[in-house]
Amino acid sequence: MGAVLLWGRQPVLAEDVVMNLQDLGKGTYRLEGQFHIAGAPYDVWKVLTDYEHISSFVSSLRKSSVKESTTDRIMLEQEALGKEFVFSKRIRVMLQVSEIPYKRIDFEDVLHKDFSFYEGAWEIKSSGTGVDVHYKLSCRRLFVVPNVIAKDALKKSATELLAEVRAEVLRRKEGSPTP
Repeated sequence: MGAVLLWGRQPVLAEDVVMNLQDLGKGTYRLEGQFHIAGAPYDVWKVLTDYEHISSFVSSLRKSSVKESTTDRIMLEQEALGKEFVFSKRIRVMLQVSEIPYKRIDFEDVLHKDFSFYEGAWEIKSSGTGVDVHYKLSCRRLFVVPNVIAKDALKKSATELLAEVRAEVLRRKEGSPTP
């Protein structure tokens, strides 16, 4: 599950999410974010690997479907629609995903339609009080949008992504249905 849009929808309260963005120039960005949650790695893993249902709890995604699955990798097609001010853009990625169960998910876009590169990882680490979830993404966009808008929207949507994943982990732990 790697898709992050450059534009988000409604803001999600994300006081429990930390997100840092580095603008490396020429449409290239590096994001690093994290959140902490009470629970076990299994709780987070079940949400992050629910590839076919991600769009039900991540507001920026319109489509997420597994195209191929082997013991070594998963091919995951994702599509998102983002809006910020007067700009809107449909983003498509074909993620090659590899998993280290309950510890790490690596992803890389092999479609190269909207990004010259788009790669990152989710890391799950047990701590004394629960689980720390780390998210990393490096990307370079191929589409034209003013950098100030792209940069701010990317950070906002990545923060929302982590907040929505965190909320879904909590919702499932409490036994509440997904909205």
